[in-house]
Amino acid sequence: MDGVWRTINGTKVFIKDGQTVDEALSERGFATGPNGTPILKDGLNAKNVIKEVIKAKDNTECRYYGLRVDARELGEGEYFGNSKDEDDEELAGTSAVCINIQWSTAEDIDEDEIADVKKMIDRLNEEYVGMTGRKEYIYLVGGEDSEYGNDPNELVIKRGKVIVRLK
Repeated sequence: MDGVWRTINGTKVFIKDGQTVDEALSERGFATGPNGTPILKDGLNAKNVIKEVIKAKDNTECRYYGLRVDARELGEGEYFGNSKDEDDEELAGTSAVCINIQWSTAEDIDEDEIADVKKMIDRLNEEYVGMTGRKEYIYLVGGEDSEYGNDPNELVIKRGKVIVRLK
């Protein structure tokens, strides 16, 4: 198949000959967001999060994952930098709501695992969405090392980077 690989705001996309960028993004499950940023079409739901973690486990060195709300518009592979706690002390990585993924393929997912991820999405929406007072983006964050944070279900992901923008 003829075409070219392009990186569009941090997301690698194969564009077939004669295909538009929007068509290529759509084939990969993305829509074009503000400023041409690729975002998942179906947004933030448990099955999408699980699918993206499974893809990341197969294609990156990341072993730890979480969800993060951030006012910055970042592309796939960009690093967040270290977060700060409520006392303005720098943490050892990027703060995120922990997504504990035990399965390795889409066929291994059961309803309990989907329910667990849904609980983390609900927690993110209840406690973090709307806190920045600005436009917000929701990301799946990944990293090779982590530690638990002080908040319930908080994971501090060392060198946390964008796996995909979910919303």
